Amino acid sequence: MDPILVNNTEDSMKEGINYLIKRDFKKHYRLAKKVGSCLSLLTLIFIGLTVFSNSNNLVTLIGIFSYLLILSWLAFLLILIIYEVKKRKVVRWRDKIIDYNIKNKIEYYLQFDEETITISTDKVTSKLKWSYYAYYAEDNDILHIIPGANIYESLSFSPTEIGTENLTKLKAIVGKNLPLLPTI
Repeated sequence: MDPILVNNTEDSMKEGINYLIKRDFKKHYRLAKKVGSCLSLLTLIFIGLTVFSNSNNLVTLIGIFSYLLILSWLAFLLILIIYEVKKRKVVRWRDKIIDYNIKNKIEYYLQFDEETITISTDKVTSKLKWSYYAYYAEDNDILHIIPGANIYESLSFSPTEIGTENLTKLKAIVGKNLPLLPTI
């Protein structure tokens, strides 16, 4: 197959990377949502117990439980802060990558067959077997080819980048060689 010029636009690159960021954060921080719900429930139970119980025997228990609840909320807030810092850092990285590609007008070429996929520029050529990749995913007409180790090493192609016909051919080959990425 002849090399296909990949028509990278700012919007297509941003949309492709945004899917990967969203997927990565869902995978790593889905537990935080459950923890927040559990803490909210425990807080409501605690408030109910303190308001509706008038026994002096529970004062020590209420004091200990309130201390642990406060510590839990502080730990949860720390997790949310870490989440937000990491998200902002990844978004800055995304913007830097896109700006670099747009400013330097790097031309990427794509070639693929039943056994390999090749991405090349004027300086570098990377030819990988399909076995390097673990999954594929589709999101809003964008095909993501994802390695097992690092989601940010994924390849993403849209119809505006490589054309509808080439994307259809690529999807057919990818579908034969890789399983669909499981949902989270």
